[in-house]
Amino acid sequence: MWRWARGLAVIALGGAPALAAGLPGCGTDAVGVDACRQIESVRCELAPACAAYAKASPSGDGLPVVESPNDVTRCQEFYRDQCLNGIENASDPAHIPSKRGTDACIAALRAAAGCATTPTIAGCQGADVSAPDDASLAPCQVILYQPEVLAACAFVVAPPDAGEPAVDASDGGSEASDAAGE
Repeated sequence: MWRWARGLAVIALGGAPALAAGLPGCGTDAVGVDACRQIESVRCELAPACAAYAKASPSGDGLPVVESPNDVTRCQEFYRDQCLNGIENASDPAHIPSKRGTDACIAALRAAAGCATTPTIAGCQGADVSAPDDASLAPCQVILYQPEVLAACAFVVAPPDAGEPAVDASDGGSEASDAAGE
C-alpha cells in the first residue's frame, strides 16, 4: 500500500514541471517602468513644498500629503512598487518616454515647484502646459495631482479614445497616478 502512495507522489511531482511549463508565466509587458519611477520619485521629493495645498484641497487621487523626509521616503517606496505597472500610455510607441523625455518631464516638474507659492502655473518658466485652460491651475495642483497637463509630461497618460471626452483638468483628479499604477 505504501508503494502505491509513493508511486503516486513520484508521478505527481514529476508531472508538476510539465504542467507548469504549459501555464502562462508571470511576465509583464509593462512599459516605462524606469521613467515612472524617476518621475514619481521627483514628485514625492517636491511634494513637501505643496503640503499646505494638499491639506487645503485634499483629493483621493494623486500623491498623499508629504511633509517630512520620512514621508518622502515612504512615498518613493510606494511608487517604486506601483510603477511596476509602467506608464499608462504604453499603447502608442511614439509616446513611450525616452531618457530625454523623462528628463524634460522632471525638469518641468521642478520648474512648477519653483512656482509653488504662486496662484497659477501661467508664466512659470519651464513649466509649459499643453492646453491654455490648464494655465489657470495652481502649480501644486499640477505637481500633486495632474502632472500630465505639463507639455513635457503629457506622455504619462493615454489619450482619450476618439469617442471619449478628455479629462477635465479642473476636476482635481489625476490620471498620472493611474500611470504610476494606483
